[in-house]
Amino acid sequence: YKTIKENTDSLTKKLREDIREKQGIIQDLDEKKASMQNKQNSLIQLKSDSSQAEKNLRIQQENRKKIEAGLQEIEKQIEQKKNFEREIEKAKILFSSKREMILAGNKEISLLQNQIEEIKKLPFSQQELEDTKQKKQEIENKKEEFNKKYLDVLSQINSLNLKIKENETLKATLQKIKLCPTCLQNVDNQYKENIIKKFETQNLESNNKINELSQEKNKLTKEINDLKSQTSELEKRINDLSMLKAKLESLNEKETRIQEIEKNKLSLNQDITLLEKHIAALKQSVLEFSKYDQVYLKKQEEFKAALNLERQADLSFAEIKKEIQMTEALIHEMQEEIEKKEKVKNQLAYATEVENWLSDKFLSIISLTERNVLFKLREEFSKLFNEWFNILVPETFTVRLDED
Repeated sequence: YKTIKENTDSLTKKLREDIREKQGIIQDLDEKKASMQNKQNSLIQLKSDSSQAEKNLRIQQENRKKIEAGLQEIEKQIEQKKNFEREIEKAKILFSSKREMILAGNKEISLLQNQIEEIKKLPFSQQELEDTKQKKQEIENKKEEFNKKYLDVLSQINSLNLKIKENETLKATLQKIKLCPTCLQNVDNQYKENIIKKFETQNLESNNKINELSQEKNKLTKEINDLKSQTSELEKRINDLSMLKAKLESLNEKETRIQEIEKNKLSLNQDITLLEKHIAALKQSVLEFSKYDQVYLKKQEEFKAALNLERQADLSFAEIKKEIQMTEALIHEMQEEIEKKEKVKNQLAYATEVENWLSDKFLSIISLTERNVLFKLREEFSKLFNEWFNILVPETFTVRLDED
């Protein structure tokens, strides 16, 4: 029983230490619960604020979209004004182009009129042109005749030169020959000399003839060159007369061209009149649409302000959502911590109950049990001792053990 008491006392001490430890753990449990309740209340408020912030964001978005739609409508009007301004620039360019075309037409008319006056003053004679062509043809015919003579003389000279060359070749061959190639007899030197003299006489006659023909060739060359010079001069004169004739023939073309330019000028002036009216109408339209410039600037400012408010509302909504997420995460952590502390609290209650039972009831029961057991043992021992004493002492005695 002593060991039981000692073990019980040791267990009770450990339980008290465990109780003190658990009491330390749960000492802020109520504060945690109150804090979590505050966070939950705050979360409810945040969700309410989030709903309001989301509603405000939608309102700002709708307002921004409405202003943006109005701005886009004004932009269309501004773009229409710009289109009118671009049309004015195009019309001005076209106007300038047509004015330049009229000026260019006037210059061309003046130039054509001067050319017509100059052409009318040109000294052209059709008879002179025909006579010059006829004379040129006669000279061409004569030049062709001289060319034929020249070729004939040149051919004779070449033929004579060839004959002289052949005679020289035969003379050289004859000087070397000793036997007749036909009869195979010795060739007499006198015979050779006669033949050689004959060749020399023929060559002399040929050279004389060549000299005569060369003089004639030179004369023909001079005549042909003179004819070529005359032909060149006549061709130049024919070209000049032909150009004069062409210029005279172009008078009708130039006069027709002047009529075309005048007709085109009339059309251009009509176009310019229409363009002036068109530009005036476009300027009036631009003036009417100019009122949207100030409206556009005002709308731009409204749009910037609405966009800024939308961004602020979006940022506020996002911040609240972020705070809700953080608060929910914190509440979740606090719930887990409180659950752990509640578990520790239950364990503390159980440990306290066990410690109280061991301290108050278990030890009392052990003490009572010990006393009852000892009392029974004392009675049994007293009874045995009395029996033993009676055996030792025959006389009638009753003995027993006292309480101590």
